Amino acid sequence: MPQFIEGPIGRTVVIADPSVQGSVNLASLDPSFTWEDQRSIITRVTVSHQGNFQFLHTLGNDVYIYVFGDRIGAITISGLSLAADCDAVDDPSHGFERALDWYAANRLASKQGPVRIAIGARTVIEVFCSGFTGDLVDPASRIFQFGISGTLLPKKN
Repeated sequence: MPQFIEGPIGRTVVIADPSVQGSVNLASLDPSFTWEDQRSIITRVTVSHQGNFQFLHTLGNDVYIYVFGDRIGAITISGLSLAADCDAVDDPSHGFERALDWYAANRLASKQGPVRIAIGARTVIEVFCSGFTGDLVDPASRIFQFGISGTLLPKKN
C-alpha cells in the first residue's frame, strides 16, 4: 500500500511500501482510476439496493405482500484529488481536472456500456455513471473532494 507524505503546499510524495502486510484493494474501477493517472484517491464507496414490493393491509388484520423484484440501485464513489505530486513539474493539471476528465469519458451519455467496479476480492458491480460532484475542501493545500454517482441495474434471478 502506498504511503502519502506531505510535501510543499498542494503536493505529495508517494512511496511504495512493500513492508505493509495484509493490504487489500478495497475498490478498483475499470476503466482504471488510479493515483498515477488521476492524482486522486478513493476514500469511500456507498452502495444502495432496494426491493420493489407492496404491502396490502386488510380489515381482518391480514397483511399481503406482493413482490415485484428489485428497484434500480445507486452507488457513490467519493475521494480526494490533489494538485500534483513532487515529480510533476512539467504537468500543471490538477487531480480534480483528471477525475472530471475520467467522468466525462465514462459517463452514461459517453460510454456504450457500464463501468466495472471491483470491491474486495470477489464482488464486481456494473455501474452506469450518472453524476459528478466536486468541491474545494482546503484552499491552502488545493485539495478537492469529489463524488461519482452511478446507477446499478438489478440482477436477474
